[in-house]
Amino acid sequence: ARIGILVANFSSDSNRLSPKNVVETPTRVFDLLEFQLKRFPKPNAFAQKIKGSWRTYSTAESTAIIRDLAWGLSLLGVRKGDRIANSTETNRPEWNFIDNAVMSLGAVHVPIYPNNCVEEFAFILKDSETKLIFVSGDHLFRLVSNLRPTLHHLEGIYTYDPVEDAPAWQSIRTAGAAGLVEPENRH
Repeated sequence: ARIGILVANFSSDSNRLSPKNVVETPTRVFDLLEFQLKRFPKPNAFAQKIKGSWRTYSTAESTAIIRDLAWGLSLLGVRKGDRIANSTETNRPEWNFIDNAVMSLGAVHVPIYPNNCVEEFAFILKDSETKLIFVSGDHLFRLVSNLRPTLHHLEGIYTYDPVEDAPAWQSIRTAGAAGLVEPENRH
């Protein structure tokens, strides 16, 4: 059973606790955006500068992406305890989306520094028995692809940026969104 924690918000003109000011706070990291969506939705929960322009993601859009990704990962066979790696050369909202989706499934997120040497990548991916990895672009995709013959647990390499012959992270989101269209898959 989930244990709820209550937080009291007091107004400036009163020190009295009001039922409308008592909220259950999240107890799991991946519940924070849902909490934000219900209580404090933002038009710019995440932002990234791409080619000189800001791309923002609202709380609602972010939670939808995470939900779709989680369902897509589930369709790929990701289960509790599976390890999903992530390595990106730049800060990006997609990293957070993957992180939340992975945690919501009970899987383990394995972040890898993009500047690690090839031997460190190989060790981390082998030792953790990583099932899937998300990488930012061509350089990291090629690095991990070259290691793939020795990585017996690795089932897929997905990229954030478009890379020729590489599946994109959006394909998992799209599959998840399509799967959620089916009434029996909605909760």
